[in-house]
Amino acid sequence: MFHRYRPLRPLLEQRKVIQKKSVEIDQESKCSSSESDDLEYIYKERPDFENYAYPNDYWKLVKSIKYLTFGRPLITTIALITAYDCDFQDPIMLKYLDDYRIVGILLNFLQSRDKRVQTVSLRFLKNISKIRALRHEIVYLGGVKCMVKLLKEPQIDLKQAAAETITSVADFHKAWSAVRHAGGIPLLVNMMYVSQALLFEDPQTLSDQLAAVIKAAEAAAETLYVVCQCRKNQIEFLLSGALKGCQNILKTPHVRLCTYVLQIIQKCASQKCIRLAIKNSNMLEDFRLHFYSDDQKLMQAAAQAAFKCAEGEESKRFFGKAGFVDKLYEIIQTSAFHTDFDLMASVSGALWKCAENEENVKRIQALNAAPLLIQLLSSQPKRVQEHLVACISCCLSNPQIRTTVRKNNGIEALIGLLHTTHPPLIMHLNKALATAAADNECLMIIEKMDALRLIWSHLKHDNPSVKANAAWQLASILKNIDHSSRYVRSLVGGIQVLMECLQTNHTRVLTSICALIVVLSKETDNLRILTNYQVVENLSRLTGTKCRRLRYHLCMAITACCPYRNNREEFVKRRIVYPLIGMLKSKSPVVKGAATHALYQLAHIARWCAVMYNTSGVYEVLLSEMRSKDRDVQESAAVDFGMKRQNSFDVTNPAGLKLVPDCNPSSENTKLDIKTYLPPVNH
Repeated sequence: MFHRYRPLRPLLEQRKVIQKKSVEIDQESKCSSSESDDLEYIYKERPDFENYAYPNDYWKLVKSIKYLTFGRPLITTIALITAYDCDFQDPIMLKYLDDYRIVGILLNFLQSRDKRVQTVSLRFLKNISKIRALRHEIVYLGGVKCMVKLLKEPQIDLKQAAAETITSVADFHKAWSAVRHAGGIPLLVNMMYVSQALLFEDPQTLSDQLAAVIKAAEAAAETLYVVCQCRKNQIEFLLSGALKGCQNILKTPHVRLCTYVLQIIQKCASQKCIRLAIKNSNMLEDFRLHFYSDDQKLMQAAAQAAFKCAEGEESKRFFGKAGFVDKLYEIIQTSAFHTDFDLMASVSGALWKCAENEENVKRIQALNAAPLLIQLLSSQPKRVQEHLVACISCCLSNPQIRTTVRKNNGIEALIGLLHTTHPPLIMHLNKALATAAADNECLMIIEKMDALRLIWSHLKHDNPSVKANAAWQLASILKNIDHSSRYVRSLVGGIQVLMECLQTNHTRVLTSICALIVVLSKETDNLRILTNYQVVENLSRLTGTKCRRLRYHLCMAITACCPYRNNREEFVKRRIVYPLIGMLKSKSPVVKGAATHALYQLAHIARWCAVMYNTSGVYEVLLSEMRSKDRDVQESAAVDFGMKRQNSFDVTNPAGLKLVPDCNPSSENTKLDIKTYLPPVNH
């Protein structure tokens, strides 16, 4: 039984109300486009179609529709064939299809017993499905379920027509769900499978009947690629056992079928379980074989599949051993491919994944690929630049490649791209410059071109990921600069931006800002500016977090800010001791160590030292931390333990006992060496 019928005219009237509230659309774009949106706008402007110039296809359609319900299959088939090639991109044709419920009639024909009527009806539906409103109407009337039933028929041409129509209709989520609920994915997978003998036979020597089987398999593969954009459909595809058959198809000489299968794999590789299944089935070697193909689409699909499946050190090492790097560099080096941006994006992405392995980086160094990658940055679009910069960023960890990049003006080229607005490219640029800052000569170029100011400006970006990335990379760069206070003083409103970032709700941003505060607090001038901008108040507000990583960096930021003036007293006034004691009992040893450092700083205040002394469970944790492998944590736990023992709370003295002089080191000596707690560059 069909779903609730939704006629086209109410949908158009509803869109008319929405359009009145929006900005008026340009008339030229409406007339030039053939999409359904423009047709609907034109249709709404002429609701009565008075004095309208009816095209010849309209009269042909009117005459043909009269015979659709004649009752005889042959006449119905001829009428459908006559009206099949009409131009439905005219608004009056859209109105006629809606008035006479042509879509419902065609879907009823799909349930007839005559195979010719079914085949022609499918082609008719495929032709009118170019209009978006009609695609939605076909799905709402249960057309997808009718088409899936036809996939069970033995006729090859009927199954191929059904698959092609599903491909044309299924461009939104409800259609993908309808295919899954109707059981279409296993049927499409079975339709894609062909015999081993046919798979490895030369396409030029196939008979017409066998060529039709291959075309039907290609249509099924294309349909699977369209419907597998949904996550649940991807899991259904894996559960149907399709990967084993895909491995055999990848070895076939049929280029178009291989291309669709590779596109399916790259679409489904977003699921971790599917990537693991692909790695276990040894399909990575088949990807490399298609890099040598003469067909650019097949080469692009293979590179994109390798890019998506290159997860884990084992896969990246395999890419290096199998010669992936050499072939990828050969493709990028070919100037004929530089204008094919889709191919360049896929190949550069695969090279980026290979560069995440140190052995592959050494191979890139042997090929001397860095100058070419830098040269391509100026002539490629942003999506290719994103992958190229990411590859360069991974290679900059190698000192020799870092020198090559510097000599070829690569640092200047990377800094020149910092003005972009593309978020992924911004994050890869920040990471590349942070990696290059480990070299003193590269750091001098970064300082000379004032790149720190540009990276700092990314803290104002609307994207939280860009903010977090900028803070991480600033922390990595500033830890290599001896006198960072002069940069901070030159940034007008720079510290104020940090304090505004601490008021956000995004945990990643808060974590990275706390790590940056730890680095800035190495210098007294920076710590003084941070204190003037209420860093104590902003950090104290975050002590109630449950995020383990944020807890660690927050404790280290509190530890770094305590030695300055009366910051300890300001912290304890805001009652952060109790949350820190709760962090001290955390299951994470890293959080325990950071909380030990923070409580060590606050234990200099006698009153709160007594509070810690009277809190159950604190001493047990401190004793366990004294056995830590980190020497700084051992010292902090030992001194903290001794201070609590010697400064127990005396109820007869309301002010509490003062600290024993030997256990109260001066503020100059309490500053910890926080270099071991700085965030790594790969954040």
